[in-house]
Amino acid sequence: MRVIDTRTGLFVWVNNPHDIQYAVLSHVWGPDEELSYEGLLAIHCAARDSPNPRWYIFDAVPAKVKEFCAFAQRQGFHFAWIDTCCIDKSSSAELEEAINSMYRW
Repeated sequence: MRVIDTRTGLFVWVNNPHDIQYAVLSHVWGPDEELSYEGLLAIHCAARDSPNPRWYIFDAVPAKVKEFCAFAQRQGFHFAWIDTCCIDKSSSAELEEAINSMYRW
């Protein structure tokens, strides 16, 4: 399972989601406001060349993602799972596993 580190905005892979506590955001607001996995990955790549990658990432993501990570962090969660950007929908195997596992997570 891929989650977002609420302190850095970077992806973290977790083998067993029961090993960590994380906040969940699973709601689609609109086509222009949703950040895809590919979109966040592109932001991560661009941040590598930035003098301060963390600030670059949180300045580049949509407000919904930035504010959710900040909210989750204030609630004590170091990790967040957002269905629109934590699932690589180009991988049919990953998408199928996520759909089948979503309620268990």
